Amino acid sequence: MEHIDRHQLKAYIDNELDIDKVEQAENHMYACEACMRTYISLLDQYHVQDSVSEGFTDKVIDKVDKQIPVQKYNLQQKRSSKTMAHYLLAAGLTILIMLTGAFQEIITMTHDQPAMERTSLTEQLMHKTNHLLDKIKGGQDE
Repeated sequence: MEHIDRHQLKAYIDNELDIDKVEQAENHMYACEACMRTYISLLDQYHVQDSVSEGFTDKVIDKVDKQIPVQKYNLQQKRSSKTMAHYLLAAGLTILIMLTGAFQEIITMTHDQPAMERTSLTEQLMHKTNHLLDKIKGGQDE
């Protein structure tokens, strides 16, 4: 296997190879660990020609902040005021229902009516299970 030389790898990094040679280099680097290590070491040594100044990011953020007003706080205030309005509405309705005696009426209705006597779901399941086991037991005895 013939390895890719450093000049061709530098040309690959600088995007100076034609499409066919790029494809050949990539396929070779996928298969050849030595060329991939060389490529990575060249990338580590590679210096970006057009770098930005140290304060570039801070300047851009300052300009954006000046042009676009911060709306985060307004959204949080709107959310908290909506939440507070919902709580106040719920509390008001609860007090209104209590004052009209609706809760008391519900309580007296439930005390006046006798509780319906019916078997619980667990008891029904146990009964069916016992019945099934009795059938199985009866089938084995025969």
